[in-house]
Amino acid sequence: MSFEQIQNVYIVILIGAGGVSLFTIWTAFQILYAHRHQIAWRYAWRRVGMIPTLLTLAALVGLTMLIESDVMPFVMWIGDARVVETVIPLAIGLQAAFLFSPDDEPTLELVIAAPRPLGILIAERLMILVFIQGAIALFTTVLLMTENPITLIDALIRSFPPSVLLAASGIYFTLRVRSGTFGLIIVGFMWAASAWITAPFTPGVIWPEPFDTLQPWLWAFHPYMQPSQLPDTAYLINRGMVLLIGLGLLTLSLSELRNSEKILSKS
Repeated sequence: MSFEQIQNVYIVILIGAGGVSLFTIWTAFQILYAHRHQIAWRYAWRRVGMIPTLLTLAALVGLTMLIESDVMPFVMWIGDARVVETVIPLAIGLQAAFLFSPDDEPTLELVIAAPRPLGILIAERLMILVFIQGAIALFTTVLLMTENPITLIDALIRSFPPSVLLAASGIYFTLRVRSGTFGLIIVGFMWAASAWITAPFTPGVIWPEPFDTLQPWLWAFHPYMQPSQLPDTAYLINRGMVLLIGLGLLTLSLSELRNSEKILSKS
């Protein structure tokens, strides 16, 4: 199939899966709104903590200084425009892996016995996490805009899909294995394998057989594809597919929480 035909296939998938995702998001919003008075914002804020926030700020400042100082040439390829999309999704993913780990939750029985869906617990902590890291990303982007040709929309399109994917991956694998450390390892591996390796997934690159049949399709799933590596339409398709995969993993994560007996039986 030609590149244009592959794009058309992905557009059809995005339309169909996007409709399902919008319905799922609306349903989740209704549930969250119905239990809005049961959301424990203060406890969620303490659970997320400020130390990871300070570490994120330190990572952003440190990476920016390394790029500007030319001390470590191997980080020069990142550039100021990619600082936020490199650090923020990783920070969100790593923290998300520890939002709710059944084996590490000290009051698991009490949490499950509470008169509200267990998914609310993850939702409230995730919203606090996204709010804090999003504020940091916004502040950093505004500062970088003074010396770089980037906009808030560009930063959002670059950073939001991989943030959703890594956060959902951290939550999902933590729930599956019941260990936040395992979720952290998965997120770290996904970030390292994608943030630093993009060229082989660019359309037109020749792979050895039999993998050459897969290569023309993989660009749509890479969380760190750059606008310069794809046509405008293809880049938007890539962002949409990465976002849908993240939303799918998040939906699977919430479905894991429906069976309270299963969660308790392995604790």
